[in-house]
Amino acid sequence: MKKKITATMLCVAMCLTFGACGTTTPTGKENLTATPATGVTPPASATSSPMAEALQALPITNYDDLLESTVLPDGYLELEVDALTTEELENYLLEVREANRERILKSDDAVVADGDIVIIDYVGKLDGVPFAGGTGYSQELEIGSGQFIDGFETGLIGAKKGETRNLTLQFPIDYHELSLAGKEVVFEVTVYSMAMQVTPEYDNEFVKKITNGTYSTTDEFTAFAEGLLLEERKYKAVMDYLVTNTEFKKMNDDYIQAAINFEKLYYSNMWGYETVAELEAEFGAEESVVLWTMLEKSVRREEQERIILYNVAKENDLVLTEEDFTKKATEYAESNGMTLAQLLEVQEEGPLRQSMLMEVALEFLLENTVEVEKGAE
Repeated sequence: MKKKITATMLCVAMCLTFGACGTTTPTGKENLTATPATGVTPPASATSSPMAEALQALPITNYDDLLESTVLPDGYLELEVDALTTEELENYLLEVREANRERILKSDDAVVADGDIVIIDYVGKLDGVPFAGGTGYSQELEIGSGQFIDGFETGLIGAKKGETRNLTLQFPIDYHELSLAGKEVVFEVTVYSMAMQVTPEYDNEFVKKITNGTYSTTDEFTAFAEGLLLEERKYKAVMDYLVTNTEFKKMNDDYIQAAINFEKLYYSNMWGYETVAELEAEFGAEESVVLWTMLEKSVRREEQERIILYNVAKENDLVLTEEDFTKKATEYAESNGMTLAQLLEVQEEGPLRQSMLMEVALEFLLENTVEVEKGAE
C-alpha cells in the first residue's frame, strides 16, 4: 500500500506548462533561466479536449496596457550575486551522476540492500483478509525511497531472490483510508529480482552519453554546468528583487484566473483524475486548499515576472530585431511541428513579439549583474 500523495508533494513537482520554453538539464530539472514563461497560447491541437479548450480560453495580456500602472524599483541593474564556489559546482556534478545511475542486476545469491531496485509481488492482509488497494504484482520499488509505509522497505533488506517475507506493520494513525488508519496489517512480499544502482564515473564517455554528443569532454560539460548554475542564481536574485519591490497597480486578473483553472485541470489529469472535483474529493478540502493556494501563488508570480520583463525592456529601450524575431518564431513553430507561415496563421504576431522582447530583457538583466565572492565586503 503506497503512501498517499500529499498536496505539498504535488506542488513540489509543479512547473507551469503553458508558455514554458525552458530547457531540461541532465539532472532532469527544468532550466528556468533559459526562457521566461511567455503567456503565449500554443496553437490548438486538432483534437478538442477540456484541457485544450481551457488553454485556448486563456485571455492574452497586452503588456503595453500595464506599462503606466507598473512601477519598477531603483537599483535592479548591477545587483550583486554571489559567485559560484568550487564546492557548489562539484555538488551539482555529483547530482548529475547520481541522477544517471546505472542499474546492474545482482546475482542470484545476493541480498537486497538499501538503494537497490527490486521487483516484488505483495499482498496486504488485515485480520487475515486481503484489503482493497493492498495488492500489487511485478511492482518496481527503490529501497529507501519512502514510497511505502514505514517498515515495508527496510523489512526487505537482506532478502534473497525468490524469498517471501511476512512483514507485520502498522498504518499511521492519520492515514487517509480510515479503515486502515492505525491498524496492524501483514504484508506478504516476494522478491523476484534485484539490481544495484551504481554511480558512473565522471569521464568523457559519460558526458557524451547524457548529452547525446552535445558535449564531448568533461571540461566542456563542466563549463556548461558552471554557466547554468550561475545563470540560475542570477535569475533568482534579479527576479526576487524585482518582484518584491515592484509596484503592480494593475494586472490581468482575467488571465490569472483562467490560468489557474487551466493548471488545476492539468494537474488533475496528470495525477489520473478526469476533473478537478475528483482530485479534490480524493485529497480532501484542507489539502486541496493548500494545493490551489500554492498554485495561484505560482501563476501570479509568473505573470508578475512577465510584466516586469516587458517594463524593463521598455524602460531600457531594448528592441527585438527582425532577425531575432524570425529566428525565435521559426524555432517555436518547428517545436510545434509547424512552419513559420502556419504559426502566424493561428498565432497573433503581437503577443509573440512581446514574449520575445521579454527574453531580450531577461538576457539584459542577467548581463547586468555583478558577481562577488561570498563573504566579500
